[in-house]
Amino acid sequence: MMKSFDKEDFDKAIDNEDFSSLRSYVISAVRNDPTFSKEEVMVTIKKLDEKANKIFEGYQLQEGEEPFSEDIKLWNKEYFIKQTFWLGENFNKNRINRIKRVGQHVYGNQNKDANFQEATTVLKVAKNRTTCFGGTVIKVILIILIIISLVAIITRHFR
Repeated sequence: MMKSFDKEDFDKAIDNEDFSSLRSYVISAVRNDPTFSKEEVMVTIKKLDEKANKIFEGYQLQEGEEPFSEDIKLWNKEYFIKQTFWLGENFNKNRINRIKRVGQHVYGNQNKDANFQEATTVLKVAKNRTTCFGGTVIKVILIILIIISLVAIITRHFR
């Protein structure tokens, strides 16, 4: 099942050799899953390789494009987006492999961090609810004890 685009539209684009739409579908899938962890991108590429191989071009550095850098210190979200843009201009398997590496580097740790932060947030909310609930119960118990004590003192005083 494809989540980044409609499978029927994708199949029609293959049948009609609508390479512009097919490139958009791939780029959409890449941007939705920059780490390629859900397999949608690779399944899509495999299908294109089998049924629309003419979509793939030889690598050409585009006008205004800087050569791909292996320096991971330069790899960030903006670099990732630029690489997906250049993929649209020159649809090449090497570009896809590079984008996968950049995406896994840039977004891979963020996905782990996001999952950790989400779990931490859930625990904090649960703790706060328990604390609030426990704090409220304790306050109510203290008020009841104070009232009972006052009643006992007043009762003794009036005997």
